[in-house]
Amino acid sequence: MNGIVLELQKESMDKKADIESLLRKSYVIARKLKLPEFQEWIQCEQEGYGKKEVPEYRMIQGQLKALNPVRGWIPVVMDSAVAEKAFTKTKLPNSISELYDLYQNAESSMLVMNLPAETNKYVAKCCGFNTQFRLEFGKNQIYSILSRVKNNILDWALTLEESGIVGRDYSFSEEEKKIAQEKTEITNYITNFWGTATDVQMQQGNTNSEQSKF
Repeated sequence: MNGIVLELQKESMDKKADIESLLRKSYVIARKLKLPEFQEWIQCEQEGYGKKEVPEYRMIQGQLKALNPVRGWIPVVMDSAVAEKAFTKTKLPNSISELYDLYQNAESSMLVMNLPAETNKYVAKCCGFNTQFRLEFGKNQIYSILSRVKNNILDWALTLEESGIVGRDYSFSEEEKKIAQEKTEITNYITNFWGTATDVQMQQGNTNSEQSKF
């Protein structure tokens, strides 16, 4: 047997590989090597980030639109670059399975994120127009998040192998465990992932789509 780390590398390079399966195998490795930070990252990807910090790679950017009673959804032009950035960018805290299902089941190339009530109220005040606002963005941005998670797993598995950690027969030697604990590039691997986000609602890009709250 080649070892669980090498198996993970091979599966991570497979375009058809199930991303949840990759995360579960990564969790087994991280737990056996006693790497709590990487375990936490995997669990956040599996269960969603909730109130925890969200990685930078989960940032999406879209177009802010307002519901006009006559013309339907129309683009909103913000009066400053700061305001535009604040309301057209956000990080998605959803579980990886939710994002995958959203991507797979999207009926169009666009997805819709409904603004939280307080944010909607604030945008309405800034625009001087009391209505519903939402953010529309391409589903390709969801694909980018899924791809980044796979790349993170592959790169981590390569880092383990380069450090002499392969996990023969799904077990790790005491020497491998020691290396994993002492090498900074392994124990602090996820340091540069984090950022912040708020609860969001998303749906497919049409007015009749059923909303999904995450």
